[in-house]
Amino acid sequence: MHIMFDNDGEFVYQYGIGAFPTTFIINKEGYITKYIPGAMDKQTMKTLIENE
Repeated sequence: MHIMFDNDGEFVYQYGIGAFPTTFIINKEGYITKYIPGAMDKQTMKTLIENE
């Protein structure tokens, strides 16, 4: 699992992010398959990744 932090705010505008935190699930081919605005717990994140 890789985590990216948008330290300079570049992606906030590029991807239209309106909630913090925001999670994108990206498949092995590099496509965004899920967009989850707001917080989530560890189990929810694990389930989303495992169901990818």
